[in-house]
Amino acid sequence: MNFCEEKEGVNHVIAMATNSQLKLRATNLIEKAKKEYEEKLLPVTELMDSLFSKDEDLEEVRKLVPNATWFRSIYYQTEKSWSRQRRVVTKVVYGSEGLELRHVVTSLPPSQITPSQLYTKQYCPRGEMENRIKEQQLDLFADRTSTQTFQSNQLRLWLSSTSLKISTFKRQIDL
Repeated sequence: MNFCEEKEGVNHVIAMATNSQLKLRATNLIEKAKKEYEEKLLPVTELMDSLFSKDEDLEEVRKLVPNATWFRSIYYQTEKSWSRQRRVVTKVVYGSEGLELRHVVTSLPPSQITPSQLYTKQYCPRGEMENRIKEQQLDLFADRTSTQTFQSNQLRLWLSSTSLKISTFKRQIDL
């Protein structure tokens, strides 16, 4: 984080672990998400209770009700490791699986991007990029650069991708 802040024109959005202070500061947001989810769930459970016996498990019905998701931005400073306050965006999801609490710390100001946009448009897409890198590493054996030159490693990756395409094509023909 310090590295990014020392460079001019570089912004960051970095995942942060939940701690007791962040959870305490998100208490009212958690309550709002829980209330919203329960309000969505109530008409569904009432309908199910009217159609079926009340002792039946409604866990499957709970999974059909959309989660309640809330975002909020606060300024926060750790006791020891941070030299100053930073913007932390909290995402609270409450649903059939219970509570999910996530935090990211960022240098982007609230006037530039809302908490929900920051999380969904800035932070989450990096996970998709990591998935593409993982696909290359696993499918094309790109985690191994066994030679010292760029050209020979590129040739090995090209041959791997060609053989992968050929084997995929063969499987499709055999089907």
